[in-house]
Amino acid sequence: MPAAFGDFNSDELTDVFVLLDGGKTIEILLAHEEEPLLRPSKPVRLRCTFTSSLITSVVPGDFDGDALMDVMVTTVHKRTEQDSEHERSLTYVHIIWGTANDMNCSDETKPLIKMIGQPLAIDYNQDMVVDLFGQDEDRNRMFWI
Repeated sequence: MPAAFGDFNSDELTDVFVLLDGGKTIEILLAHEEEPLLRPSKPVRLRCTFTSSLITSVVPGDFDGDALMDVMVTTVHKRTEQDSEHERSLTYVHIIWGTANDMNCSDETKPLIKMIGQPLAIDYNQDMVVDLFGQDEDRNRMFWI
């Protein structure tokens, strides 16, 4: 399922970020000028899998100011009856750091941010780096710069 669009490898062609495996895996299909227009990257596949979570959103952007595209992925844990109401309401924010030709998949057990709901990705402080706005675990509205 297509999840987002962006130029991951800076070749001025729009790449497609897709969800696979029932929403557990994100893969980037790189655009080409000749058919097939979208292809998995080779030799290294641009793919990250979250084994115990479901991906709820994908936002490409530069999250660290290095001029390389990173990917923010939000996830929720698979719900169980033992989960508290608080655990059921949490969204986990992961940043998959991009390099020139690869993605550094984050450890799904160590999210960058735990929050309520989905973050809003904006450039709040006008430094050309994506910032996030949302509610923290205690339901306080805040910016993550």
